[in-house]
Amino acid sequence: MYLILLCVPYTIKPDFIEQQESKLIWKVVKTQLGEMHNRQVYDVVDGVVNNICQKNDLDTASVHVFVSSSYEVNAFATVGGHLIVNRGLLRDCRNESELAGVLSHEIAHIQLHHLSSTFQIDLALTAISIMLSNGSKSDFLTHMLYQFVHNTIVRDKETEADDQAVRYLRKAGYNPKDMANFMRRMQSSGMLEFISDHPDSQKRAGMIEKKVAHSKIQNQNILSDYTWEKMKKEVQ
Repeated sequence: MYLILLCVPYTIKPDFIEQQESKLIWKVVKTQLGEMHNRQVYDVVDGVVNNICQKNDLDTASVHVFVSSSYEVNAFATVGGHLIVNRGLLRDCRNESELAGVLSHEIAHIQLHHLSSTFQIDLALTAISIMLSNGSKSDFLTHMLYQFVHNTIVRDKETEADDQAVRYLRKAGYNPKDMANFMRRMQSSGMLEFISDHPDSQKRAGMIEKKVAHSKIQNQNILSDYTWEKMKKEVQ
């Protein structure tokens, strides 16, 4: 498949290219990150994602959640509507609203079609070719996967996703200030994996706070304290 995709003509439909890219990237995700098979954890993440989508008239079927077993504090979206949430991010979120902020940002990337580019395909094919050639896979492919997100979603797209996320959060009954709080905490604590994929976190947090400075928004959590704390114990 790798060789065939390299030789596809320029007249091929973009949808087909994106479908193939999605399959390749998804193969790397599942192989390198590993899935956290825990129903309680999935129920929390799926519940928050569905709440955001339903309150904003988004198709819940357009977002496919994958909880990885990685302890890196990160979450990112890939083509095909895949939303990868690391165990480490769930461990470091202090409340449902902070988690909703991160998820809203990534859902915004998906809905705004920020993930389609020729560069993504080139990088995906390079990663898969190394995997198929039995090269030094594990660390290198994981690095490639995160670099894929970092290099293809430019800073102005991050700001655009933040703006959309704020709108999503308001409609879903979450306070966007918690999203800003999480970003500031990641920056100040030196969580490099989160910062590298979400640049200018301090500046963007300030912009979010400015947007909602005069708004009185109380969180309308959908999860009970018991459900949240039970999930937190599972991801430790």
